[in-house]
Amino acid sequence: MIGDGCGTIAAPVPNGYSRGMSSGVKQMERECLALQTAMTARAIARVYATTMRPLGVGPTQFHLLGTLTLYPDFGMSELSEMLVIDRSTLVRNLKLLERDGLIESNRPAGSRTKRFAVTDAGHALIATAEPLWQAAHRQLVAALGPDGLDDARGALERLRIAAREVAPADG
Repeated sequence: MIGDGCGTIAAPVPNGYSRGMSSGVKQMERECLALQTAMTARAIARVYATTMRPLGVGPTQFHLLGTLTLYPDFGMSELSEMLVIDRSTLVRNLKLLERDGLIESNRPAGSRTKRFAVTDAGHALIATAEPLWQAAHRQLVAALGPDGLDDARGALERLRIAAREVAPADG
């Protein structure tokens, strides 16, 4: 059985394996924070992806644009650390943004580090996307109920801090 965040669904079992799961496997399936947060992140990302689809950007690209707007000239390591995103995903999304003219990159003289800046087209996309993002955000917050946003943000922050303490980012 695989949990989907809203209940449990039957999963196919490969030939030769028993349908019965040990209590340890059941506990992992029910309590695994990696599984639970990944399922939650995918479900939430789907809401924002649907919202942003008409603009031609996904949630990761949109968050990169926002981060680069708030922190101009960030390099790859700062972006990776702030957004907790692996390098290959970061590079792929930065290339898409650059290809679409939403960001530009430069390498300051004497530096080995590429820096990124949001273009006028990128700022225009953010302005267009803002009311769409706000509408999706309002729907999620309403579904959470009173205090839901603060409770969720607090729990996620504590979980992120704990995870960084247990397994710090590669240097």
